[in-house]
Amino acid sequence: MIDSRLEYLVEVHLRSVEDLDEDHVKALIRDWRAGKPSAVRRIKEALSMVNSTLETARAQAFADKLDQLERIDRLLTVAEGRCSVALRELERRRTGFAQTFREKIHQLDDVELKEVEAGPLAPNNAAIKGPR
Repeated sequence: MIDSRLEYLVEVHLRSVEDLDEDHVKALIRDWRAGKPSAVRRIKEALSMVNSTLETARAQAFADKLDQLERIDRLLTVAEGRCSVALRELERRRTGFAQTFREKIHQLDDVELKEVEAGPLAPNNAAIKGPR
């Protein structure tokens, strides 16, 4: 977001001091972003002709996008709060479930089990009825 604004500001300054067509400006900015020394030098020279530097252009780009950045920060803060609430609720429910589970296990300790013989579940002639 800030980088695109910085590129725009550099492009505006370039156009104000040099008579370049759009393709040359885009190529020069692309080379500058790639760190090519000749493009960096040319951009710095163009900015100095309008009493500016890369640092001031970067600061201006940041200032131009500050409202959007603050809005994003507020949205992130709200989302973090919601996430914290959801995690606390999950923990509360997990704790409650664990307590109930422990109580049920203790209840099972008191139950006496007896062996039963295995046999058919239904007589051989029983009809299995299903939903109609």
